[in-house]
Amino acid sequence: MSYVYAISDVVAYEDGKRLALSKDQIWDADDPFVKARPDLFTEVPKKVNRTTPAPVEAATAAPGEKRGTRRGG
Repeated sequence: MSYVYAISDVVAYEDGKRLALSKDQIWDADDPFVKARPDLFTEVPKKVNRTTPAPVEAATAAPGEKRGTRRGG
């Protein structure tokens, strides 16, 4: 199964029914509405969420110390 994404926030009508599309909303590429209105969809979403985990910050304080305190004078 393949998917397409709405290109913008828009209200469209199909057989008298109101359809509210949200940008990057996922639709089945074989859906009859998608086939009837391909101008409203794209194969590539405009916004892609992070696909790799965020880096983990390493603790810099030694055991018993508080982070962020300055040493020395």
